Amino acid sequence: MYKFDYKENKNLANLLPVIDEVYVKSVNSVDEATKISKNQQKITQKHPGKKLPAFDNTLRTLWGEWYIPMKTFLNQIEKFKKKLPSFYQSKGIGFGVPLEQASGEFIAQWKAKQFPAKTLVSLTGGLGVDDWAWGNSGCKVDSFDPNDSLNFWSCLNFHRLGIQDNIARYTQTAEWAMENWTQWQRESSVDIIYIDPDRRPTTTNLNPANRIIADVNLYSPNIFELYHNYRKRANYWLIKLSPMVDVHWFQTQIGVSIQAFSVCSGKEVKEILVVLPGIQNLDIHGSINKQMVWISETTVETFSSLWESMDTKLKKAPETSMPAITNNSNISINTSPPQFIFEPHAGLFALGLNRNFASIASVQTLGNYSFFLTDFMPPRWLGRTLIIETIFSGSLREIGRKLKENNQLKITITARNCGIKTLDLVKQLGTIENHERHGFIYKDESGFTLFVGTI
Repeated sequence: MYKFDYKENKNLANLLPVIDEVYVKSVNSVDEATKISKNQQKITQKHPGKKLPAFDNTLRTLWGEWYIPMKTFLNQIEKFKKKLPSFYQSKGIGFGVPLEQASGEFIAQWKAKQFPAKTLVSLTGGLGVDDWAWGNSGCKVDSFDPNDSLNFWSCLNFHRLGIQDNIARYTQTAEWAMENWTQWQRESSVDIIYIDPDRRPTTTNLNPANRIIADVNLYSPNIFELYHNYRKRANYWLIKLSPMVDVHWFQTQIGVSIQAFSVCSGKEVKEILVVLPGIQNLDIHGSINKQMVWISETTVETFSSLWESMDTKLKKAPETSMPAITNNSNISINTSPPQFIFEPHAGLFALGLNRNFASIASVQTLGNYSFFLTDFMPPRWLGRTLIIETIFSGSLREIGRKLKENNQLKITITARNCGIKTLDLVKQLGTIENHERHGFIYKDESGFTLFVGTI
């Protein structure tokens, strides 16, 4: 039997009371809870599933065969609670690498809403967060993962979340699922095929510390082979990639028109979603919203049209409200109208759209498309804008000396295109972090340039 049913586990009755006890211990006070040193936590997180040090013989006796996974989960339950609040409220389970790579609950729900489907095949089930989001929306989900234990935890979660009837979990590989399609699927195609590949190196020749990689050729399963061999099995395919991936390179490699979405939470890019045409051509249109920045990358026209709709609403700050600019550099800069330095949101960088900003918004590029000199303030959710007060240029030693002379060493530094680590750069400048004042610094052929001001 290839369809997974977690209820077949004979020891399930022994596990459920242990899970309840884990949740009780997780909310106890520090004095009542089992104390675990930071080193023990690091060992547990680095080597999930391995035998833990014998520092809690009482629990080992009480929990029996479930001690190692439940102790591991207890060590990570706060992270689980923050990332998957609905799973936590239903007393779900999740730990180790699957929890680390799993989509956050909010993002999974966003994906299910943005890409609605009646039928979906997930070729990389994992912890099942994305399966849950689509299943919870009423979609019929067939999910595959070769890890029998992971399927067990996922199906237990589905049952406790009350959506077990919408999701079928199979203990098989993605390759098996596509090669043996007619054995488990009645229809010739589905609405969406979804892949969240393993982004860790799978060969011993690769650096094990390189936990997230930009080379999609090293992902598991092989996205390119699956897509080109079985493209017509879905209306379209949805692929989750690391934010480190160059989507332009990916489009060249895949050889078809794509749409890419930079999915962000706050200032951080959580994932890149790529939509590939299957039976149907792409007709999904992107936009940008203030809660979660995401941008369609089919062409730059989406970004251009958005900017045109905002351009008439952008207001230039009144000259009298701005501080006078002290220019201690060899850079020519206008002081009327007042000028600013704009740093695009990480979501724009992730899709390479920062390179299009200068031509779209008619602004001056600085630091290899890292900063832009403007006479207006772009919307706050699109990035950060520095109100220029002082400009320095030269070597790091010269700039550091000028900062000291001007009593401006208390600033938070943002470095772009400098060819040196930010910590080393800060050390050479001698600056001290201060969240009220900021410095944007970049390097070009003439040396370093630092803009100091407020955000």
